[in-house]
Amino acid sequence: MLNLWSILLRSDQQTLLTLYAVDTVEDWLKAWPAKTGNELMVHVWRFLPYVVLWTIWKNMNRKVFDEVEVQITKMEREVKALAWYWCGIWAGRKKYRFRDLSTNWDGVLTGMVMRSQVATGTVVGLLPATGIG
Repeated sequence: MLNLWSILLRSDQQTLLTLYAVDTVEDWLKAWPAKTGNELMVHVWRFLPYVVLWTIWKNMNRKVFDEVEVQITKMEREVKALAWYWCGIWAGRKKYRFRDLSTNWDGVLTGMVMRSQVATGTVVGLLPATGIG
């Protein structure tokens, strides 16, 4: 599953290296660094280790019990979707779109993704009250 972490953390090699320095999942969770800055990054980052662990566990169970082949690219999409879903408890998520996270993952983790213009209704041709173009 280090392949999954390598894909997800390609923009943060320092954090990825800590995977190799810990012996247990508990140690990994304790070593997970806090981030400050862009609000979307902070929320996704806070959930990320738990989302990845949940996704790995779920896919390993599928492999063992349902004989389903584990696909890293599918797991990557699941992580992004679940992180987005878990961010739903945060009211600020309304300022962003799932596409902001799914198409620019590295930008989210580095704090470079700002509020979505579509989510704020500032894109030409969008009906502001409805979000319908």
